[in-house]
Amino acid sequence: MLPLGTEIRKTVLLGTEDRAGLFVEWWAEVKVSTIELDGPRYTTSMEPIIPGTKIHRLAIKGLESVIDHNGNRLVLAESEHPSKARATLMAGAFNCEPFTGVILNMWENWNLNDLNAWCDHQFGATQRGEIALGDRCPECGYGYGLDWLVRLIPARTLKELEEILGATI
Repeated sequence: MLPLGTEIRKTVLLGTEDRAGLFVEWWAEVKVSTIELDGPRYTTSMEPIIPGTKIHRLAIKGLESVIDHNGNRLVLAESEHPSKARATLMAGAFNCEPFTGVILNMWENWNLNDLNAWCDHQFGATQRGEIALGDRCPECGYGYGLDWLVRLIPARTLKELEEILGATI
């Protein structure tokens, strides 16, 4: 695990497209750090986490840019949420990198993994917009948005991150 306060950051090309002579690119800025959790916290599966536990924190941000006829890169849009990137990249016009799907999956499932407002049982309802602040989970009783829950990153995903970042995390 990375020492506290250390982060690894890499900007990764996800895909490209030629739009009437303009070269459009989608990038993902992938950042992994180690943080120490303070106070009593719970995972999204409602397992308690002991204060002082160190976890990996993942943060991903998307950038859509265009290279103009003079070779200048101009950022068209920044995105903290993967839905636009997935819709654009998977529409078929983009030439995607082999690991694009892996990064989009990480972005959708573990981005800002220490700041989840929902338990695992509420995840689907949040994606469909069918939940309001304080709504109780019928399975575990957690009130949506009443605390920040932690979604731990699985070992397999951490290994994939290491491959993409080219570093041990």
